Amino acid sequence: MDKPQGGNGPNNMGDKNSNNNGYFDQDQQYGGGGGGGGSAAQMFKEKMKAIKTAQIICCTCIGSGGEILEGLNLERVLVDEATQATEPATLVPLTRGCRQLVLVGDHCQLPPTVLSTRAEEEGLGVPLFSRMVACGVPPFMLDTQYRMHPAIAMFPSDLFYGGKLNNGVSPPERRPLPGFPWPREE
Repeated sequence: MDKPQGGNGPNNMGDKNSNNNGYFDQDQQYGGGGGGGGSAAQMFKEKMKAIKTAQIICCTCIGSGGEILEGLNLERVLVDEATQATEPATLVPLTRGCRQLVLVGDHCQLPPTVLSTRAEEEGLGVPLFSRMVACGVPPFMLDTQYRMHPAIAMFPSDLFYGGKLNNGVSPPERRPLPGFPWPREE
């Protein structure tokens, strides 16, 4: 059976690689959907067209330096989990013509994983986000959490955030799993 060539067939439905919605996932550039069984050159050409017309391109920091994005000007860059990325990795998308940068992350949580002791000693374990905070750029704190039971959230709120972390859920909305007796009912 042939794959559908367009529309909302099972291999195209919500396809992030199609340019119908202005969203292209560079890290899945050679994977499924969005076309039929064309040649590799034709598929590459279609992917390039999708990238050039996309309003948003999603990729890793290192992936943004890939050949497929060569020649593109990325004026606005958003780096998610920026406190877990090394500074050199974060700088890669900035070389593509960045004029506006948003770093999203939590400098009170996990730092980047740096396996080399020497690299760590040379400062490569400090993410750009943390370096900017240390230089006086004030971070904007999202102060409401929705994931944890309030009794669990109290610990990081007090220890890391000076008691400023609010709960967007109540204890009844975060009941313990059956057979798991903690947190206790209040």
